[in-house]
Amino acid sequence: MRHSKVVYILIRLRMNDRDHVVIQRHRKWGDWSFVGGHVEPHEETNWDLAAARAVEEELAPLRVGRDVQLVPLDHTPSTWGPVSSRSHKGKPTVYHARWYALQFLVDRDYGLENFDWTNLMLVEPTSSKMPALFARFPAGISVVPDAHANVASY
Repeated sequence: MRHSKVVYILIRLRMNDRDHVVIQRHRKWGDWSFVGGHVEPHEETNWDLAAARAVEEELAPLRVGRDVQLVPLDHTPSTWGPVSSRSHKGKPTVYHARWYALQFLVDRDYGLENFDWTNLMLVEPTSSKMPALFARFPAGISVVPDAHANVASY
């Protein structure tokens, strides 16, 4: 049985009195997921490094510690599967995920303007289009702090 360790970055934005979450289209197989990525072997003892790397790769030019901060949402990985892995030709895979909330340290509009929206989309977590995606995060989106809650101007 294959096991995969991943980090996910939840970006919750409160707009017009409704929650929205940023999701990302995976370029290789075209499905949608949360911003994140696999934990590299040298990151297995510190998943925070993997989360920071994922932000800086997927949300460049934003930088952790300068433009955004990451808030861990769990202390132990959540697990699901086995499910068929698209990245490994359908091989059954058990996933172990750590979850982080992104918060802007800069003006939210500036941060959002710097996202490459080509592969990103805002969705409402109550959307019936992606129930399996939101079911992966067991605590529920309401525990995720708003992405701009840490900016003094808001």
